[in-house]
Formats: sequence, C-alpha cells, structure tokens
Amino acid sequence: MDQALKTMIENMPDKTGKSIEEWKKIYLDKAISIIPRIENQQILDVACG
Repeated sequence: MDQALKTMIENMPDKTGKSIEEWKKIYLDKAISIIPRIENQQILDVACG
C-alpha cells in the first residue's frame, strides 16, 4: 500500500468522524461503493489485516 493511502486512512477519523473500521461496516452493511473498486479492496485489506 502506498503512503498516500496510509495517510488517508490515518486521517479518516479527523476528516469524517469515523474510523476505517466504522466505514468498513457501513460499506458492508449497505453495499455502497463510494470510491473505485480497486481502492475499496485496498482499504478493506488494510482494515482486515
């Protein structure tokens, strides 16, 4: 994962009020794709370990 994506994930709570874990739950619960599919997978891979 590149540094820009890491920084985006780290800044999510400050920028959105929600952590990556909270966004992951929202995404999975509602099946809403708000960013391109490849980036979704990268973010979920980071969130899941």
